Amino acid sequence: MYEKLVDDKRDYLRRKQFDRINYYRIEICQLLLSLNSLQRLLVEIENGRKFFDQFQNEIINKDDYFYQYQYI
Repeated sequence: MYEKLVDDKRDYLRRKQFDRINYYRIEICQLLLSLNSLQRLLVEIENGRKFFDQFQNEIINKDDYFYQYQYI
């Protein structure tokens, strides 16, 4: 009976440890997913900024801008 109690306690501790590991694994995955979303958002913001800067440069040099499109 004593061994069974020890085994039961070990099993309980193992299950508890396994549950804790799964909990942290899920938390880490959620953090990585949100980080990936934030990185994609930052990339899109940077791409938008580059596009806007290029558009402003084309507007400033509008003679060249219109010439390029008329040439095409």
